[in-house]
Amino acid sequence: MRVLNTVGPLVFLPLLVLVLLGGAIAPRTLAEIAAGVPREIGAFRAGEPDETFDTSGIYAYIDGAAEVYLAYGMRACLARRFDHPNGGIVLDIFEMPDAAGAFGAFTYDLDGQVVDIGQGALLREGWLTFWQGRFFVSVTAEVETPAHREAMLSLARATALAIGERGALPELLHRLPSDGRLLESLRYVRHPTILATHLSLEPGDPLGLGTDSEAALARYRDGEMLLLVRFPEAGRAAAGLEAARRLLATPAPAGREGLWGAAVQGSLLALVGEAQSEARVQRLLTAALDPPEGEEERP
Repeated sequence: MRVLNTVGPLVFLPLLVLVLLGGAIAPRTLAEIAAGVPREIGAFRAGEPDETFDTSGIYAYIDGAAEVYLAYGMRACLARRFDHPNGGIVLDIFEMPDAAGAFGAFTYDLDGQVVDIGQGALLREGWLTFWQGRFFVSVTAEVETPAHREAMLSLARATALAIGERGALPELLHRLPSDGRLLESLRYVRHPTILATHLSLEPGDPLGLGTDSEAALARYRDGEMLLLVRFPEAGRAAAGLEAARRLLATPAPAGREGLWGAAVQGSLLALVGEAQSEARVQRLLTAALDPPEGEEERP
């Protein structure tokens, strides 16, 4: 199992644009998906039984990265090893509570080459990840050879076919202004610890996200950063705004550059940073908090 890593250049992800297929596919269990994935991929063969881990057992399987999957609501993980004389391949299928959780886990590390598998996939040296429906999938190879790379791709495609179902992107992403947005910078977050990995404000949970809020983060062509948080209720958003104002009123630490601003609308909090002008801050805040076209503003 490859530990998630945020080091490396980001790439453009055209597959983040969801294309809904006609006809719904009934959700499948992990056991049903496992039964649909071949146990032999070319010269790679799964000789041992699959292993399944719950939310407590996952710590014993993944040393140091279990918290990432748990932060997105992981329910279970199925692991299957494919043996080969020159080094094996491991398939990990993480069941999340919904498609948004699977997408969020996928966005934790966006390093890699885009490949057309599932609803978004990235290939690195010895590691392939993709998301589809409510599942996040990781395929790792012990060595990097053309045969291993081809087996990883074939195994990932077979797994996507076995999963079948597709899901919608988090609605919050559609509120991020598209003009100048770098798609490779998109992050979807459900836990303050994960947010701190991508955006350093101050230790802890300075905006009060807790574990019951959701957030979307993006960067823009001129270097601006936009964080959009949806809290369970408007009072929490108002408290987050006051926390943001206190934070921005303190002397800027190393790394905080440009102009910053924050605003709130109902249960939504928007935070803009690293902008080159106050006008740009205001435009991003206004655009993020305006309801998407065709949607009425929520109380």
